[in-house]
Amino acid sequence: MKISGATAALAALAACQQPGADPPASASRASDSSAAAPSDTVPPYEPALAAAIAATRPYEVPGRPCLAKVDSWPAITPDQRPRIREIQSDSHWLNRYVRERYGDRLAFTGLDARGGRYRHVVALTGTEPVPPLKLAGRAADVPVIITYDAPWSLKEVERRRVQAHATMMRLVPDAQGVGFMESPDGGWVNIDVSSPDGQPRADVLAHCDALRRAYRLPVLLEFNAGKVFPTNDLAPTVDPALPRPQ
Repeated sequence: MKISGATAALAALAACQQPGADPPASASRASDSSAAAPSDTVPPYEPALAAAIAATRPYEVPGRPCLAKVDSWPAITPDQRPRIREIQSDSHWLNRYVRERYGDRLAFTGLDARGGRYRHVVALTGTEPVPPLKLAGRAADVPVIITYDAPWSLKEVERRRVQAHATMMRLVPDAQGVGFMESPDGGWVNIDVSSPDGQPRADVLAHCDALRRAYRLPVLLEFNAGKVFPTNDLAPTVDPALPRPQ
């Protein structure tokens, strides 16, 4: 999980490096129950999107669609850090190779340390097999797992983000940052939102379903106090014809 926005990239990378169970949601988020799930009367999501939304549930406050958990990434232990740095350093060439060779199909490439095991995952769209891949050097003992039939490629993610950007800015004018959290399970759009005292805002969470349908991707919202970025600087690499907020 690593593209589109520096903060999002760092958080996404941590997601695939850090094993362990998710901690409970913070008391402040659990106490705010004013945002409801999408109505049962709305059309169902397409199967790929529904499955990807389900995969984000460990990072979402239970019963609060689109509300990201606070500190849902378990900390990397001091003993893990040196080994993770070694693996990342000696797998950089593989990430570059698969992005160049399989860029149109690539949905994820990176270290996955969930469950206390190290493995390098390359996720591709489609079912056409590719030759086996292998790491070397200090990462020689880390298996490379190639998975197929990913719901969307990273290139498709960027296209959807561009198409949904104007809608997102209309629905969430206080957005402070937008990124895509890459994951072997599909990933999600992560939106930072300005909110007094960093509390969840019911008016924003009410747009959960509309945001998911605009992006055609899972969406998680994080709320932070203060304003960090001017809102007209949040667009991904965009089509010049796309309307930009003024």
